[in-house]
Parts: sequence; C-alpha cells; structure tokens
Amino acid sequence: MQLKPNGWTLGGMGVLVGCALGNLVSVTPVINGTFGILLVPVTHALGWSRSEFSVVLLIMAIVGVVGYPVAGYLADRYGVRPVALIGNASFALCVACLAFSTNQRPFVYTLYALTGLAGTLSSCVLLMKPISLWFTRHRGLLFALTGAFGINIGIAIMPFLAGNIMAAHGWRMAYVGLGVFTLLVGMPAMMLLKNPPSGTTATAAPQMPLPGLTSREARRQPAFWLLMLSVALGAGSLSAMLTHMVPLLTDRGIPLATATATFATTALCNASWQIVIGMMLDRTKAPRFTGLFLIVSIIGLALIGSTTDSVWLIAGAVLLGIGSGTEYGLLPCVIPRYFGVRSFSELYGTIFGVSILASGFTPILMGLAFDTHGNYNLALVFIAIALVCSAVLLFLMPSYDSKWLPRTVADEVKGSTGPNVKLASVR
Repeated sequence: MQLKPNGWTLGGMGVLVGCALGNLVSVTPVINGTFGILLVPVTHALGWSRSEFSVVLLIMAIVGVVGYPVAGYLADRYGVRPVALIGNASFALCVACLAFSTNQRPFVYTLYALTGLAGTLSSCVLLMKPISLWFTRHRGLLFALTGAFGINIGIAIMPFLAGNIMAAHGWRMAYVGLGVFTLLVGMPAMMLLKNPPSGTTATAAPQMPLPGLTSREARRQPAFWLLMLSVALGAGSLSAMLTHMVPLLTDRGIPLATATATFATTALCNASWQIVIGMMLDRTKAPRFTGLFLIVSIIGLALIGSTTDSVWLIAGAVLLGIGSGTEYGLLPCVIPRYFGVRSFSELYGTIFGVSILASGFTPILMGLAFDTHGNYNLALVFIAIALVCSAVLLFLMPSYDSKWLPRTVADEVKGSTGPNVKLASVR
C-alpha cells in the first residue's frame, strides 16, 4: 500500500475529532476549570478554608507525578484506545462521586486522589500520541487544534455548565452533571482513536521500534531538563492564577458573571494562541522565541490583579491567555522534534506530571496568601518571578536535532531503519 504521509484519511480525521473531544472532558477542564466556580460554595458548605480545599489540587498533582508516566507507558505498550476508554469511564465515575464530599478531610482527599489517578488514563498525555503517528507534517498546528481547543473550550464551557447546575440544584449535583457529561462526550470520542492502518503511517514489523530516543536516552539530554523546569515553573504558576482567578476578582467586588467571562476569555485566548504557537514552532529551529510571550503575560497578570474596569480585565485575560497558551502548546510540539516519537507518551507524561505537581502546590500557596493577608498580592509577585525564570530557561534551549524534524513518513522510515524496513505498529 502506498504511504500517505499526512494521514488525511477518514480514520485520521476521526482521530483528530476524538482527540479534541477527549481533551474537552479531560481532568484539566473538568476539575481545574471548575475549581474557581465551586471553591466558595464547597468551602462554605464543608467549613474549610480556601487553602485547605486547595490541597485537593496538590493531591491530584502528586498522584499525577506517578500516574502520567505510567499512563504514557501503558499507552506506548498496549495502545491509546483501550487505556483511554477505561480511563474515561473511571474518571467520569470519580467526578460524580465528588458529590459525596463531607467535612472529613481524609475522605475527601481520597476521593480527589482517585479522581486524579483516573484522569491520567484519558488525559492529553495519551491523546497527543495518535496525532504523532497519523500525521508527520503540521504536527504543531494539529496538536494545537485538538489539544488547545479541546482543553480550553472545555475550560471555557465547564464553569458555565457547573455554575448553571449549581444555581438550580446545588454544588453536589454540579459534580454529578460534570461526571455524566464527561462520560457522554468522552466514551464516543475514545472509540475514534483507531490504529493507523499499515501504509498510512510508519507501521509494520512489531519487533522494530518507532523512530526516536528511549526515555532513558532522552533524560540524558539538556533539552529535557530545561524544558521540564521551564514548563513546571511557567505552567505551574499560571495554573494557580487560573484556578483562583474567579475568587480573586469577585473578592474585589467584580460581579461573578464578569469574573467568569474574564476566565473564559483567558481559556479561549489560550486555545487560539496555541494554534499560533504551533504554526511558529513548525517553522523554527528552536523554541527560544517563546520566552518573550511569557514576559508579555506578566502585564496581563498585573492588570488582572489591579484593575476593576471590564475592558482592562479582558485585555489582561488576553495577555494571560498568550502566556498560558505558550506553555501548554510547547510540549506536544517540541518533544517529537527533540526526541522523536518512540517514547512520546512516557516523556510527555513525565514532564506533564512534574508541571501538574507544580500546579498542585501553587494554588495552595495562593490560598495561604489569601488566608494570611486577605488578598492575593504577594502570590501575584511570586507568579511574575516564576514566569521570568521560565522565560530564561526557554532562552537557553538548544536547537532541535535535525534527524527528528518532521518530514514525510517515507523520509522518517528511511532515516530511522533503512529504506526497506517498516516501523512498529501502535494500537
């Protein structure tokens, strides 16, 4: 069968749709995206402080440090679709079970730990790999279209879904509704993640590996550590800002509708900017230029933290969306170009897990800042410092290894295994 380098077949298009919808109901939109909406009613109902409830994000992050690499390994070993199907069903059930939260902290923390662990099995860590296998050109753009728009449209709509259910039926039913929505959207989406048929992408003899470095080899590269530290600092700090954005604004007397719209604007700009970043990364030899966009996002941070004018709030939200879109758009684009696709899911899971761990600590620190000082000012200063450090690390990134640059599948097969040898199939 003739090779089709770009995967533009019915099956390939189905993979794109499945990845986008799967990301829409992944852990980031469903849990992190609704955290700010549910924070106040849940803490009031349970009698907790904001910092005490923010610990749930740290717990999910800690289990993610282990869960994401393991989920990536399982996807590399057994295939994305079976792992993602199990993950979506178990994650939806766990989200619905959050409705049973009580004032007993060990019980609630256990619920969130299970939710975080289940969420790793149907996360973007897994859902990016099918695109790497079906498509060898314009990967950055396709990662952005499926990951950015999937996750960030989810982040934009989930607060409204949770808020409407909560207004009518209370916060407990909001969790049930989120779980049901996750299952109804996610299960059909995961079914679309089919194997690339032989001849459509680099597939064939099971004994031959996909092109790229092993995870151990990749961890010996300076680019791996620079990328991991930069994403952990940048994405971790911006994640804290996003999870506390709604209460940060409403504490200053800004209406909930305006605060929610500001949050949604950040999410949508995040999604849109990831497309821009993806196209830029497809055409450049290193990701160093992206550090500039993190510096720009500090201006947005200052606007969100100081103004009450709706126009300036939207402007700040746009700039924050540029910063977060830059951070979240990096990993799926640059990992294949630095290290190939052989251990894509495991490497993605490792770096993503560390960034999620940082994202778990920073909301707690923001909650402590509020509990101690009655505002978020000190936390915003530290977020700005973290963004500067993240930008500096990106400025130090080396150029890509040319042998892993996106080419046609035929070129990748020839360059990796010789002209007459095909690569391993991936379920």
